[in-house]
Amino acid sequence: MSDLKTCPRCGAPLSAETAEGLCRACLLKLGLEGNSLPSTAAPMLAGWTPPEPAELKSRFPDLEILQLIGRGGMGAVYKARQKKLDRLVAVKILPPGIGADPAFADRFAREAQALARLRHPSIVTIHEFGQTEGLFFFVMEYVDGVNLRQLLNAGRMAPREALAIVPQICDALQYAHDHGIVHRDIKPENILLDRRGHVTVADFGLAKIVGRETSALSAAGQSESPSAPGTEAGQVVGTPHYMAPEQVAHPAEVDHRADIYSLGVVFYQMLTGELPGKHLQAPSTKVVIDVRLDEIVLRALEQDPQRRYQQVSEVKTRIMETMTGSSPPAQDAPLKALQAPLKISSRAYFTTPQHLATFFGGFWWPRIAGELALYDDRLLFSRGWERTEIPFASLKDVGLARCPRWMSPARHQFLSVSYDEGGQRKTLLFMPGPAWFRTAEDTRQQAAEWIVAIRETVKAATGKDVPGDIREPAVVPASPWGTLAVLAPLLLIAVFLIWQFVALRGSAAPIHPTLPPQAPQQAPLPAAQEKLNHPAEGEKRNGDTG
Repeated sequence: MSDLKTCPRCGAPLSAETAEGLCRACLLKLGLEGNSLPSTAAPMLAGWTPPEPAELKSRFPDLEILQLIGRGGMGAVYKARQKKLDRLVAVKILPPGIGADPAFADRFAREAQALARLRHPSIVTIHEFGQTEGLFFFVMEYVDGVNLRQLLNAGRMAPREALAIVPQICDALQYAHDHGIVHRDIKPENILLDRRGHVTVADFGLAKIVGRETSALSAAGQSESPSAPGTEAGQVVGTPHYMAPEQVAHPAEVDHRADIYSLGVVFYQMLTGELPGKHLQAPSTKVVIDVRLDEIVLRALEQDPQRRYQQVSEVKTRIMETMTGSSPPAQDAPLKALQAPLKISSRAYFTTPQHLATFFGGFWWPRIAGELALYDDRLLFSRGWERTEIPFASLKDVGLARCPRWMSPARHQFLSVSYDEGGQRKTLLFMPGPAWFRTAEDTRQQAAEWIVAIRETVKAATGKDVPGDIREPAVVPASPWGTLAVLAPLLLIAVFLIWQFVALRGSAAPIHPTLPPQAPQQAPLPAAQEKLNHPAEGEKRNGDTG
């Protein structure tokens, strides 16, 4: 098995999907975390250290300040308990330096007044606000959970999880827009999820108050600039990556459609794991999703506000229409995946018997790589942003499998997992391990270890045994065309060489050594021949010695 990172808080193994830091269960236990500081506030807060909880005791006698839980967009956030009501609250305070700025103090007061008018399940409720000993503060609803940024950093998010979150954000924003309030800083840090998966939008500190809210403030003695109600004329407020173009070009003219653009950025990031680039690409070109979501996201990201959705409720309507015919996403879908401890995790290659029976399957191509993870309640395979979840209740059997010997002479083996989906039996084949080239024994050992782990985990969770045989791997039918396609060129080359050899043998002539030319000889005359054959007495032949 591959080495696993562990959570520094509880020691639990971390999934290979987890970017860094704590496990998902510990993230939930930590509760509400502080938001990252926007670029406009960071320089002013650079040298400021939030006071310790004990230092705030005299300033908040009705509160028991429990702990500092983070630094927000305008200061520090503390977890506290209201003594009289015995309830947990979050206390947000401004640094003294920022509180001394009249413009920023006014903006803080407008935020508190605007939020105090809002009563919606998906908007953080303001209980109280004011100033104590020069320290501006407000007391608000405490959300025991995580923000969307932490959820994204903890691991990949499936499209169905994004579809469970975005409609709830739409509900909150539409309610605020109906009351003349623009958030102006929609980003993952300001989207909170509790343990039940309920979404709450936080930090309206950069809200622009328009319409009758402006009139109400003016009637109460608040002086507003007619050219820029709710904010200073020309002041750029927001987080750059999530800001609508008009927030930079024409900040005094920003309306609720800027929130729709920011929501589009968040939606795009949830689906793809990336921020929209300069050259915007449809999400479906990056991940496997319903192409109808492209239209929703891209329209929300239109540069021209007139070309975007004109109401955020339209975004929710289009999402629900896209989901028609499928099971509606449960609101706790994003958090459900966080609650089951991870047992083991490994990179793996994936295929199916159906694919192996095809022409390209004969090559076992494409070899889809992903992450195979075993949790306390399910088996999960992630490839990119697409996930296949196999609950233990649907498991039919696990075992070893291999291709025919003519396709895999080395007899590499798979982990075979069969399960029920919608009344149909499906089988997936995995080759766990990070390496591309592995021996047959490596694949057998890896698959066998996974089988043992799955059976033990299922037994502990359900009390039932998962059938399957690890002694003799099942042979998976596979297409011979891949093997033939590999062998055919070799056979053709062999036939060609044999034909050339035979052709050369048939056309070759006998080879003789070359002799030097000799002068032609004439046959001897009969008399001379006789004389040579019978020399006269007393004559000596050439070479006689006497």
